[in-house]
Amino acid sequence: DIFWRLHKNGFLVEDTVEQLRCENCQRFLADRFVEGTCPHCSYPEARGDQCDKCGRLINAVELRVSLCI
Repeated sequence: DIFWRLHKNGFLVEDTVEQLRCENCQRFLADRFVEGTCPHCSYPEARGDQCDKCGRLINAVELRVSLCI
């Protein structure tokens, strides 16, 4: 009932999200489990959700070199 009321009143939005997948694990990865180089400050150990050096929010697909941790 709650879902349909939200849908009827236009409060739900359909969207597409680009997400990384580990081919070794055969699963999609949460941004926090992706590590790489920050596109803003070049910190080499930035996570896929936030850079611990400059504090900027990052989308995991923006990391320059990434790996699954």
